[in-house]
Amino acid sequence: INNKLISIEDYVNKYCPNLTNSTFYPTIWLLGGHLQTFWAAFVGDNSKDRVKYEREILTAADGGTISIDWTPRLNELFSDESPILIVSHGLTGGSHETYVHDLLYEALFHEVPAHKRPDLENFENHPLTAKFRCVVVNFRGCANTKLTSPLLYCGAYTDDLRLVVKHIHAKFPKAKLCGVGFSLGANIMTKYVGEEGVNCLFSAFVSVANPYDLISGALAMHRTWIGRNIYSAKMNANLKRVLYTHKQILESNKYDIDAIAKSKTITDFDAALTSIAFDYLNVTDYYRKASSNAYINHIRVPTLLLTAFDDPVAHFETIPWYEVNHNGYVVLGVTKGGGHIGWFSGGNMFLSYLGPLIGYVKKEMNMKGAPQRWFTKSVVEFVNGIVNGVDESQFNKEESKTQDSKVKNPYTSQKLEFLPSPMSSTSSRIKRHLVDNDQLSHKKLKKSDNEENKKNLMDLEKEIISSNDFDLDNKENNNKKNLKLV
Repeated sequence: INNKLISIEDYVNKYCPNLTNSTFYPTIWLLGGHLQTFWAAFVGDNSKDRVKYEREILTAADGGTISIDWTPRLNELFSDESPILIVSHGLTGGSHETYVHDLLYEALFHEVPAHKRPDLENFENHPLTAKFRCVVVNFRGCANTKLTSPLLYCGAYTDDLRLVVKHIHAKFPKAKLCGVGFSLGANIMTKYVGEEGVNCLFSAFVSVANPYDLISGALAMHRTWIGRNIYSAKMNANLKRVLYTHKQILESNKYDIDAIAKSKTITDFDAALTSIAFDYLNVTDYYRKASSNAYINHIRVPTLLLTAFDDPVAHFETIPWYEVNHNGYVVLGVTKGGGHIGWFSGGNMFLSYLGPLIGYVKKEMNMKGAPQRWFTKSVVEFVNGIVNGVDESQFNKEESKTQDSKVKNPYTSQKLEFLPSPMSSTSSRIKRHLVDNDQLSHKKLKKSDNEENKKNLMDLEKEIISSNDFDLDNKENNNKKNLKLV
């Protein structure tokens, strides 16, 4: 501000009031992470075409195809210096996802008062006041992207994203680029930003509902019946659906077709196909090397990590408390509630539930009856302040912070600070189930009908106990003293 150095915490306090000065009130009939997550999946099936895109096709060095969807269309009257928001979707998702639509809508009309905003279905007829171009990266085989190579994509593969970012930068060299990733897309983008380090082309980055540590996440998910039989099974089904849409992948004789067909969980699928396709030793090796928490130490652009403590997919055990506290470029926001890419607030219960059943006006379902996502405004505030207010070079990464102001890790502290939320009862219930990392070795995996899955999970459990590849105590990290927002 006026060329003075500013800490990332001070930046958030000044430019992100939705994070610091507002309260996330969950929709009253969507209390708890499971209901928030289920609703996110339900809404995802009811509004496929609310945003109109212009598609551009890119070809990777190996012949693979990546599609990127622009909105507004490229012929709109935007300056070549207009900032660009680059979005990466979750597992098997794409530009059609409602969480993507909701974010783009907020980015396009962030400065328009809520009561003056157009309906999302008709926003193209509204005079554009947005300062952002928006572009969604559809990974190989996703969102009707043709598969022209033997590979799909995985949580560790960042080359396609790197290709897209370089292409956009070459197309608009004067524009500031910002990244927002969701779920597995957040893991990929976090890994990319860390890999690029000081050479990253982003001016700002936001990670939403990132699983961070895929080994810990897999263990946590498969410890519960609903994790194994609902979430993991659904992700496995989605992966197989995409795979069978592109059956040419299976023409290689290096895959066990029967193992893929019999897979019941995402870990089964990754063991039978993903880890083999990308030449990892096994699924444990893949998860360990794909985990983005190992790259947070190397991030050198202003970064917001946003997660919900009750997220049943990106489990709280994976939250990178230590890494965040040792990098002055990164701030962590944790809410008590919100589920997986949910954070739904408000909404009319009658219109939301009965509207689709009785053929009610689609506009009512999409805009008035359904709960609205809280996180989109927080995300746009964070990137908007940097591209239109504070230059990233103004951040004071070395400013000393007090110990009390750091993020509190629930594994080492009885007290955990959250963003404001009225869900005190939910908070208490969650806290009673905190598990110390050192006690993971004593956790018994529940019996599974799938013996291969049980073996995979036991391998993962051994890995998280014995692995010392994540050098969290290196000298560079310990020399950093930073203040984090929770």
